[in-house]
Amino acid sequence: FALSVPWAVEKGIAKPSSKTKFSPNEPCTRGQVLTYIYRWNGSPKSSIKNPFKDVKPSDSFYNAALWAYEKGLFKGSTLNGNAPCTRGDAIEFLWKYANSYPMNPADNFTDVPRTSKYHSAVSWAYWMRIATGTTQTTFEPDSDCTKAQIVTFIYNLEHSHFMDWLKMSLESARQSE
Repeated sequence: FALSVPWAVEKGIAKPSSKTKFSPNEPCTRGQVLTYIYRWNGSPKSSIKNPFKDVKPSDSFYNAALWAYEKGLFKGSTLNGNAPCTRGDAIEFLWKYANSYPMNPADNFTDVPRTSKYHSAVSWAYWMRIATGTTQTTFEPDSDCTKAQIVTFIYNLEHSHFMDWLKMSLESARQSE
């Protein structure tokens, strides 16, 4: 995360925990992960009514949660924004942001079988080099996602050129309609 952390701080995606510390191994909450993705997108305004039972306007992640819901990153009426975010959920949020782009299955992680709700998202992240496993054979989708991990995932997506390709493909499809 030597490249991703300074990049994320400079871009205003993530904030340091103090003037001299980032605390890269600190776990992120679901609200924080959505906030980082939201800030990466320029903190756009959402036009929807709050669909969440557990998100209040005073929550630091309020705008990010509404935007994420509007963009399809999250469904349901309960966000649990202050709960730890798992690595699997963080990757799934990014995968949904990338229009749930399908990939060939990546079966190299014993803890992400094809029956796992994270399998498609983890396969996408693996093949697009957005995320790697914690070992050669494990991804640890149920482990807490750290600050360093989420900013690295976002950094890798930003620098993969996948989003440029996807935007061009979507624009081309709209023009041919």
